[in-house]
Amino acid sequence: MIENKKNICFTLFLILSCCLLIPQHAPAQYRQAHTVVHSSIFFQTWKITEDGSEKQLTQWALPFFLSRAFGSRLQLMLAESNAISLLDLPDGAKWPSQDPLSFGGIGDTKIKLSYGLVPNKLLITSGLSLPTGKNALSIPESKIFRQFSSETLAFRVGKLGQGLEGSIGLVGMHEMGPVTIGGGGSYLARGAYRPLEISEEAGYKPGNQYNGVFSVGLKMSEVNLRSTVILTQYEADQFFGQKEFQQGMETMVDNRISYQGVRSSASTFIRQTIRNRNRFMQGEALMMEEKNYQGMGLMMGLNVGYRLSRFTEVRGMIEHKRKLANDFGQGRSQVSTISLGMMAQLKRGFALQIDGQFSQGWMKDEAVSIQGLGATTTLTMPF
Repeated sequence: MIENKKNICFTLFLILSCCLLIPQHAPAQYRQAHTVVHSSIFFQTWKITEDGSEKQLTQWALPFFLSRAFGSRLQLMLAESNAISLLDLPDGAKWPSQDPLSFGGIGDTKIKLSYGLVPNKLLITSGLSLPTGKNALSIPESKIFRQFSSETLAFRVGKLGQGLEGSIGLVGMHEMGPVTIGGGGSYLARGAYRPLEISEEAGYKPGNQYNGVFSVGLKMSEVNLRSTVILTQYEADQFFGQKEFQQGMETMVDNRISYQGVRSSASTFIRQTIRNRNRFMQGEALMMEEKNYQGMGLMMGLNVGYRLSRFTEVRGMIEHKRKLANDFGQGRSQVSTISLGMMAQLKRGFALQIDGQFSQGWMKDEAVSIQGLGATTTLTMPF
C-alpha cells in the first residue's frame, strides 16, 4: 500500500527542520518562550467528470497545531486534525442504498520535539504519532476512502488513523559567507494496525522509511537561491507478518528562488519527484518489477505578496502539478491552481489568514476531467 500523503507530510517536516537552522529565522523562532496555536478550517471540493457522468468529492478539515518553545533550544510541536469527507454521486450510480456516502472523525495525534544541540548549527528531532484516529474502516467506508486518496486531488486528510509511529532525525547547517550548506537524515518506524473492521488483528504494517536531505543556499542581498535533494528509502510492507510489497526509492529535487523587499515578496520553484521501481513478493523473495509502474512527478509554482500596511498583506499563487506516464504509457495527470489570499495582523499578536483557490485539470490520461474549489482560514494565537 502506497501512502503518498504520509510521505509528503514527513518530507515537508524534513524541509521545515532545515529551515529552522537558517540564521535569519531560527533566533526569532526560539527566543520567544511562549505558546503559539494555529487553528484552521480547510474546505476542498472537486467535480469529477468521466464518460459524461459527474460526481462531487467534498472535504471539511479542522487541523489544530500547537508549538511551545522552552528556552532557546527546545521546542515542542503538537498536531491534531479532524475531517469529514462527503461523496455526492450522480443519479443512477451503482452504489448500495444502505451504504453511507460520508466518513469522518479525528486523526492521529502527532507530537514532535526538536532540540538545538548547537544553536543555529545542529538540530536533533524526534516524533511520535499516537493512533487516536480511526483506522479500522468498514467495507463501505473503505470504498469512500479510496475516492479521497488520489495524489492528484491532494485532499488535506486522507487516512484518518494508522498505527503507532516514531521518528528520530538529525539536521545540521554550516554557513560560509553568503553560502549555507545543510544536511541530515531521519528514520521513521511504523507500527501495525487494522485497516478494515473485518480484520481480527492488526495485520497490516507499512514499511519503515529512511530519509536523507541535502541543501545548498546562496543569499545575494534581497534574493535567495536554494536547492534541496531529499532521498527516501522504504522497507517492505507486511501483511500478517509476511513481506508482500516494497515501494521503490524516491528522490525529490526542489529548486527555488525567493525575493524579499520592503513591501513586496516573490518566490518561484520547480520540484521533481523521481520514483524507482517497486518490488513484489515472488516465491520467497521480493523481486523488482520489470517496468516502472510509478510515474515521475513535476511541480512548479510562483508566489507573490505585497504588504499594504504594517498589519495587512495580500498574496497570490499560481501552481502547476503534473504526473508523467509510467513505463506502460499510463497514469498521466495534471492540475493547475490559482490562489488569492490575505493576512491581517490583529491585536495582541493574533493573525488571521484567508485563502481561496480554483483548480482545473485531468486524470487517467485525459479520460477524466477535474475542477476544484478550496478555501482556508487560519487563526494564529500566541500566548
